[in-house]
Parts: sequence; structure tokens; C-alpha cells
Amino acid sequence: MADIEVLFGLNVCNPDEEEKCRQEIGNEELLKWSCEKCEKKKVDSIHPWTNHLLVLRRLVLAGYPFKRNDLSIQEWLDLGFLNEAMAIRMKISHG
Repeated sequence: MADIEVLFGLNVCNPDEEEKCRQEIGNEELLKWSCEKCEKKKVDSIHPWTNHLLVLRRLVLAGYPFKRNDLSIQEWLDLGFLNEAMAIRMKISHG
């Protein structure tokens, strides 16, 4: 679920926010501690499987000609779930 929040930009620490904290805190050791305690999730903390699915989704959207057996059944199912979640997000964000 946390990966989905990152994909939707919910509760995410983006590089601009991280830089702002860096400037406010000033001390790298204290910044590291603050980041560990922060409720926001870093984009680079997305699970490798989710990243894999995002790459597959980009390929599909770009028209890559996947055939039925090019992906495992789990990849197809998870890709379908990701597409459904992204469609819901788009519907919510566009009213």
C-alpha cells in the first residue's frame, strides 16, 4: 500500500522537500535522523517489484508488443492491478 501512495504522490518526500530540510537542519547526521523519523516516504524506497511493474506498464503504454506468454501470470495480474489503481487515481485527480 505504501508503494501505491508513492505512485500517487501521497505522503511523499520529493527532492525539493528534502533539500529544504537539508537547508533548515544543516547537519547531515541530524538530517538523516530526521528523515528516518519522518512520516513521508522517499520515492527511491519503492519496492523493486513495483519498479519492475512500472517499467512493464511504460512498455505496454508505449506499444511494446507483449505476447500472451511473455510475462508470468503474476506479472499480468499485478500489472492489471497497477493499471486499475492508476485509473482510479486519474479519475480522482480529474474529478
